[in-house]
Amino acid sequence: MRRFTASGPGRWDQTPSDPRSVSALKRSLEQLKRERPSAHGAERRARMVDNAIVRLFDPFARPGLALIALGGYGRLELCPGSDIDLLFVHAPGPEAEIRPAVDAVLYPLWDAGLDVSHAVRTPAECQIEAEARLESLTALLDARLLAGPKDLLVAARDAALEVARRDSVRFVRALEDSRRERRGRFGFLSHTLEPNLKESLGGLRDIHLAGWIERAFHPRDAPELRGSAQILLAVRTALHVLAGRGEDRLRIGYQDGVSSALRFVEESGWEARDVLMRTVFAHGRVVDVAVEGHLESVAASVGRSGRSDGARRDSLGGRESAGEASEGLGRRYARAQPPGAHVSLLDGPRSDAAGARWPPELRSGFVRLLTEGDSGARSLEVLDAHGGLGELIPEWSAVRGRPQRDTYHRYPVDVHLMRTAAETARLLRQPDDPLAVEAAERVDDPESILLGALLHDIGKVGRGSHVAAGVEVAGRILDRRGVVERIAWAVLFLVREHLLLSDTATRRNVDDQDLILHVAARVGDQHRLAMLYLLTVADAVATGHAASSPWRMALIRELVAKVHRVFDRGLMDRDRAQHIKRAEAALMKALLAGGSSQEDALEFLSEVPPAYVLWARPRDAARHIGLILPPPAEGQCRVEAFPGRVPGTWNVVVSASDRLGVLARLAGAMALSGLSILTAQAFSTENGIALDAFEVRSAFDEEIGEDRLARFRSILSRVLRGEIDLGERIRSQRAHYTPQRTDIPVRIRVDDGASDAYTVVEVHAPDRLGLLYDLARTFAEQEVDVHSARVATYASRVVDVFYVTDRAGTKLVDRAGATELCRVLEKAARS
Repeated sequence: MRRFTASGPGRWDQTPSDPRSVSALKRSLEQLKRERPSAHGAERRARMVDNAIVRLFDPFARPGLALIALGGYGRLELCPGSDIDLLFVHAPGPEAEIRPAVDAVLYPLWDAGLDVSHAVRTPAECQIEAEARLESLTALLDARLLAGPKDLLVAARDAALEVARRDSVRFVRALEDSRRERRGRFGFLSHTLEPNLKESLGGLRDIHLAGWIERAFHPRDAPELRGSAQILLAVRTALHVLAGRGEDRLRIGYQDGVSSALRFVEESGWEARDVLMRTVFAHGRVVDVAVEGHLESVAASVGRSGRSDGARRDSLGGRESAGEASEGLGRRYARAQPPGAHVSLLDGPRSDAAGARWPPELRSGFVRLLTEGDSGARSLEVLDAHGGLGELIPEWSAVRGRPQRDTYHRYPVDVHLMRTAAETARLLRQPDDPLAVEAAERVDDPESILLGALLHDIGKVGRGSHVAAGVEVAGRILDRRGVVERIAWAVLFLVREHLLLSDTATRRNVDDQDLILHVAARVGDQHRLAMLYLLTVADAVATGHAASSPWRMALIRELVAKVHRVFDRGLMDRDRAQHIKRAEAALMKALLAGGSSQEDALEFLSEVPPAYVLWARPRDAARHIGLILPPPAEGQCRVEAFPGRVPGTWNVVVSASDRLGVLARLAGAMALSGLSILTAQAFSTENGIALDAFEVRSAFDEEIGEDRLARFRSILSRVLRGEIDLGERIRSQRAHYTPQRTDIPVRIRVDDGASDAYTVVEVHAPDRLGLLYDLARTFAEQEVDVHSARVATYASRVVDVFYVTDRAGTKLVDRAGATELCRVLEKAARS
């Protein structure tokens, strides 16, 4: 076996060539790039390359040498950034006799800057390669003759077919293994917001796989794959032109340009780029489902016979493939409902079935489908690929393939809904934390929570509040489905409140007892709290890693536990003073147990505000008493640090003598020390001492070491003494980091109704080093006092929530002042 791998273009000047053909080829290819991208353009590009290569090859043609196109070039699918893959097949003989022909073709193409890969083999060597590597086998199945004797092409291709057919079980298993490997690396085309058009399941590689099965075993007609191939190939062509290279991942930054090149236009509620992605996702799902069905069918065929020689045409032959895919869908769906229950909606004229009222057996069968979890979600995708889900739920078309253009959602809306329902079903069967175990035990009827999970974001239709729209849309679906009123009310509650726990836990002060009572009032009872918690967890997992981080889930569990105690102890109508009294008693007990005198404990409790009493854990109060007794002197600070609730986090509590602006100084010192702030609580004692508590993690390492804490203490002392210009140091350090993203909008929201005592200011902004410092400094410059802060990070976006008052300790009632505050905060967030 021989493969020539010369070191590069222009090595041998004496190589004969036809420069006119190559230069004309380059001009033609550049001209083709300026035309509207299409699958036909890929074929034209391949034909242009054919003409040039044949002109180079013809003077050196000989009876025992054939020139063959492989891969995408062999399939006449040559995109602008694709390699030109060539195979020189020759009869057994001396290598020197064919080398001039190889050189005559390759070097002019290399000199012209074209990406050309090649191999030189005999038919026997082709068979050896096909036996050794799946990629070599499938490349030969796509082989196309460019020049030379056809019998050499037939011999090479027959060698590959012999390998595939001689051990068809091994060949099919290799194809299945390659699909599994691609799924792990590239995911599903219909699931991925930045899909790989070639390698993701449902992409062009799957269409190639279907072609390999066809050529290896028997012919078939699959119009759904041909149509999808044309669309995906046109999108890939446009992407290559836009990227200027062989880029196959349709990244968000390219989607506007590709949609414009292919002349997609906006529709009501859909941007042009979203119409593009909806089209890509839809074809990806069709291809994925069809190819999976083809593979299952041929695997069953070769599994029975051990060999497939084309005799069994019933599994993939002719026009039966689409019908068999529907039968496969029926088998899956039948497992979740009585036989024949789906026939009226999946068979016959579909326009008559759309929007029809569901019969009872279909209602119960659909719920059983949802209870299957992952397999149920897959069945929904199969159903959707064949149009069945749109028949059952016409409103589904508004969310099908709708991208979610933020920094933390990983799925389009429809896939997110399916995955949330599947994750909810898993939590009902296998809850993975004590709170989920208790919640799952309280859910006596899964129908409400499973339907709530499937419909919770059904209002994401590109217009207005998705929650309000979702309640309206879900109401129509439930009415047509004919569910009983009790279940309908529960589902609508979940759709309406599915953000309550996550938003409250990450954006509000969960140590505010009034807030806990407010959440409990909105939830209503323990059963609804259980369903809402499970849905919140499932929603977070189906959203992505940023939404389901250990820190974020710990905050949600803390909130749920507090609301649970309100219901468990019947505290809904108790006076807040009683809660403070009980909390003070618990702190007093812990202080005395920690070695404090009764006198010091009483003084400590008289100094700290009620908000601290409700916030502090009793075991932590003993750590804090030394921070404020005796009071720190002017310019002095005290720091207490201990491990946090979540591995990798630390609690850092600081006391200092000044108040206004101390949060900015602390945040700046932490930024310079490599500490990333997760939450912040700010308290003022009666004698004017600031007691600020932070939950932090390392900005660089998995763990926070003592050296980093020592660095923070040193920097903070110098900051408080005025020895460090925080603004200048942070600007200098920021220059060494990735620039702040400009595609994430900055939004400032002021809410006077969320708290009785404070004005709540929400800042949505792209994350960057020192952002909290800039915001806290801006509050201080505006003489606004920050009493507590919640810092939530979602990938590259943050939502920082501040509970603030004016210098007099009252809410911000001056509208002009609030407007100016918003303006300067927005400027600080963008700086």
